[in-house]
Amino acid sequence: MLQVDSHKRFKAIALPAIAPSNKHGLGFAPPNSSRIRFATFESHPSRYKFPRAVGMYPQPVPSILIADDDAPFRETVRHMLEPLGYRISVAGCGEEAIHIVENADVHLMLVDMHMPRLTGVETAQRVHRVRSRLPWILMSARLDDTVLHAARSADVFSILAKPFTRRDITRDVQLAFHRFYNWSDPTGHLPKTPCDPDHRLP
Repeated sequence: MLQVDSHKRFKAIALPAIAPSNKHGLGFAPPNSSRIRFATFESHPSRYKFPRAVGMYPQPVPSILIADDDAPFRETVRHMLEPLGYRISVAGCGEEAIHIVENADVHLMLVDMHMPRLTGVETAQRVHRVRSRLPWILMSARLDDTVLHAARSADVFSILAKPFTRRDITRDVQLAFHRFYNWSDPTGHLPKTPCDPDHRLP
């Protein structure tokens, strides 16, 4: 069993700022921002609850579904996350994503907003008819107030504006697993400090 000082671990990880007006306790970035604003546990300790013990993931291995009609981008995200020990499934459209959720174990969805036939929000809404508490993260190159409002209405966990950094997405994924499943990072590969939001992957 991996022994980790849980206070040190979570003190070092940047956690999302909570928007007071949002009943889900989530903060959202403005359209020209690359990711959600973050506040550290050190600066806002009263906002967060942590697991009693930090160790390896329970079985099954955490499964992530990536839904995006841009195949090269989809594979880039896969290669960001697979080395961290996650099981990855991919879908090229909303209908395919829904089919995967209906027939396989999925613990988290990463969904592009602008896909043929079904948008990312519409995909999440239909998935929630089958798996009402399945967390999801929205990815989009074009964010505006309409998109943000629709995503909030569909219980989005976080929103990432393209292009985003490797640290942005791994941080949001880890936070989603912690929030919904009380799971922690088993590999130690997740960032220990907030990243530079202006740094982008090539």
